[in-house]
This record gives sequence, C-alpha cells and structure tokens, in this order.
Amino acid sequence: MDDADSGKLKPVGNFDNPSVMGPAGTVHMNLHDLALYLQAHLQGARGLDNILKAKTYATLHSPKPGTRQWLLGRNGYGYGWVFKQDLWGGDGPVIWHNGSNGAWYAIVEIRPKIDTGLILATNAGSEKIMNDVDAALEDLLAFSRRGPK
Repeated sequence: MDDADSGKLKPVGNFDNPSVMGPAGTVHMNLHDLALYLQAHLQGARGLDNILKAKTYATLHSPKPGTRQWLLGRNGYGYGWVFKQDLWGGDGPVIWHNGSNGAWYAIVEIRPKIDTGLILATNAGSEKIMNDVDAALEDLLAFSRRGPK
C-alpha cells in the first residue's frame, strides 16, 4: 500500500514520468487550460474551425480500424482518444482519455452529441485513486441522468 492509499501523504521533490515517455504524453497544463482544450474539441465536433480545422477534429474523433479488438470490446482508439458507447442512453458516443505520472491523475471525456466535456483530476496517482476517480465519474454521469435521490 502506498502513502496515498493509507491517507498519509508526504511531500516529494520534482516528480514526473521519465523523459523517455514523452512521446506517449507528459502533457502538463492547469485545469483552466484543460477546460479550454476540451472546449476547442467540442467546437470542432460541432463543425467549427478554431485552432484546428473541423475536418481535423473529425479525424481525431474517429476510431481507427482494428483498434476495437485491441481494446477488448471498447469501441476503438484513435490519435490519443478512446471511444465508447454511452452507458446512459442518448448521450453517446463518448470520447475520453486519462493519464497519470504516478503523482497526479486526470480523466477527461467529451460528449459531442450533448456538447459536454467533463474533467476529473486529483493530486494523487495510485491505482486505488485512479479507480476511485473513474467510479466518481460514472456516479456523476448517473446522477446527471437521474437527478438527486
């Protein structure tokens, strides 16, 4: 069990993935900039040009052939995005990506059909935390569909 799982956090120095992992990610931004990034993708999904052409977003938001089998039943992968069908009916498809450097974890989803982007992030990156954040996202989506109990 690591410190995050026990609830006992300790400060560390500079922490990040090794530079060799750079091509796989190591993107760093604050939450405001991440929200702007998702807004740009949602605009592109609506057919609007912004920092990229709408046609480019259409390419980015399309699963690539053969990736469904690789992802064991998800609906595919393409250019950094994972695709899945909406679990709640009527809001899909869902385009998402997650990432961690072991000290932070974030997951983002865009739902072009309902012009919605979601960001959940935490400053801990253990496997337990990642699973908890993913579960919280599903709870949030369920709540948004049914309203408060």
